[in-house]
Amino acid sequence: MSNFLLSIENVNPLIDLIKQVDDSVTNNHEVIKSLPDLSLNFETEKIDDLHNHIYNKYDLSNIPTDFHTSNSRLNTLLEDNYRLIIHKQRIQRRNYELFKILKEYQEFIIKELLPQLRFHHVTQSTKVLKDIKTLNLEKLKADNQLWEKYQGYIEKIGKIMEVSEYLNTSLEDLDNLDIEVKLESIDRLIKDLGYSL
Repeated sequence: MSNFLLSIENVNPLIDLIKQVDDSVTNNHEVIKSLPDLSLNFETEKIDDLHNHIYNKYDLSNIPTDFHTSNSRLNTLLEDNYRLIIHKQRIQRRNYELFKILKEYQEFIIKELLPQLRFHHVTQSTKVLKDIKTLNLEKLKADNQLWEKYQGYIEKIGKIMEVSEYLNTSLEDLDNLDIEVKLESIDRLIKDLGYSL
């Protein structure tokens, strides 16, 4: 008998739980009945401006669809979704093609154009440096030649000054002599200096 009482005592909490679940289900049914009808029956509704804008902007009306349902609004939504998916795929393909073109240009620039530009720059720089070096060497040669001529000119001026001083001193000495002796002295002086009349 005690075993029976134990079983009955355990059933009461279970019965309470079943009542709570039943009450909750009843409340849910009442809430569902109070909700407005949310069926997809929007046949009379006009297509809104956003819908028109999207269709015109992305030219979605040219994408064929093959949906046939009893509800026209549902059919429109399915067609719109399909068209947007197709448009997205087109954009992805176009982006992929543009990405490939970008990669090709990038490889062309890195592998072909930049090395050619570097080579051209290096050869031009080398040529310019060689030209500058050649010009500097030519300038140095011209400067050396000018310096040598200048030194020769200075030496000649020095000799002329020596001759001039010698002539002045000789003429002072000759002032005391008569003219024939002076002429002979001048001739001898000319011969000594290596000049001839």
